[in-house]
Amino acid sequence: MKKYVIIILFTLISSIIFSQENETKTIYCELVGTSTLLGKVTVEIDMGESKGFLAVNTSYITDEKGKLKKFNSMVDAMNFMGDKGWDFAQAYVAGENGAYVYHWLLKQTIAKGKDGQYYPVTKKVFGN
Repeated sequence: MKKYVIIILFTLISSIIFSQENETKTIYCELVGTSTLLGKVTVEIDMGESKGFLAVNTSYITDEKGKLKKFNSMVDAMNFMGDKGWDFAQAYVAGENGAYVYHWLLKQTIAKGKDGQYYPVTKKVFGN
């Protein structure tokens, strides 16, 4: 009987520890694409980060040299984000100032690190 109690306690303790190590949550970001005169798309990314009162809430995707990255289409931008671990969630198009603005919502499931913190892919991965 004592052996069974020890086995049950060991199972409970290990399942609690294991479940804490594998905790996940879903995070979201929004791609906002505007067409350029050359037929390309400039993509702004909103990671939901808090900005100061007068700060501009704009984060553009740049290349390794810090130059603004242009995409051929929103699908091209989604392929770029898919390579970074993001999944498509929803999309809609809105007209602003006679032009179309594309809004794509993306999601990513992230795990809790060993120190108990969640580590999402942030805008720093995209050159900003």
